[in-house]
Amino acid sequence: MTPLEILIIILAVTVGSAVQSAAGIGAGTIAAPIAAVIDTDFLPGPMLVMGLVLTLLMTLRERGHAKMDDVGWALAGRVPGALIGLAILVAFAKEDLRVFFGALILLAVAVSLAPIHVAKTRSTLIGAGFASGLSGTTTSIGGPPMALVMQRQEGPEVRGTLSTFFLIGVSFSLCGLALTGSFPARDLDLAALVVLPTIAGFVIGGRFREVLDRGWVRPALLTLAAAGGVALIIRGVVG
Repeated sequence: MTPLEILIIILAVTVGSAVQSAAGIGAGTIAAPIAAVIDTDFLPGPMLVMGLVLTLLMTLRERGHAKMDDVGWALAGRVPGALIGLAILVAFAKEDLRVFFGALILLAVAVSLAPIHVAKTRSTLIGAGFASGLSGTTTSIGGPPMALVMQRQEGPEVRGTLSTFFLIGVSFSLCGLALTGSFPARDLDLAALVVLPTIAGFVIGGRFREVLDRGWVRPALLTLAAAGGVALIIRGVVG
């Protein structure tokens, strides 16, 4: 990577982590498309490391606000979703999955824009957990399905519940990647690059939680995600 590309990665991870620190989701949606355009090896391992660090910090900060029943039902769906995601990664080369990654990102944006109210029930939590496990393991973007189910909840509950869910889910996905050989040694260097920007973003975002809870970041988040998804698809088609 060139110095400019490294700077872009650092900025993308910092901004994405700040958004998720304040709103509950956003790190993968913002950072993963940009990182994958620069180097597909950032997906999924290094981006999942970003998620692990960020959700650990958020879970500690938001302790007491998580709804553990919701976490449990969502995890019941996350596990099989992650297993299928691991099978996809084993079956296909990451270079061949650029269009797939981009299409999933655009699908997540479309779902987020749809005027749909999904009630938070056991069934919808399991379904959202499954979709989150599948997309999170393959693309490092597992937030939108859970956000759709949690969108009517208060900010602290959203951040606390989602951070706990993602902390456990991301840990499971990383273990699966390691066991299947989908997290090679080179990815550790890329993962190390995102750790400090993730911590910086967490600190910055924590200062703007109340503002972002009012929805000001949503248009920018969706625009960035859509632009990243289109860029990834174009790169996959053009090669």
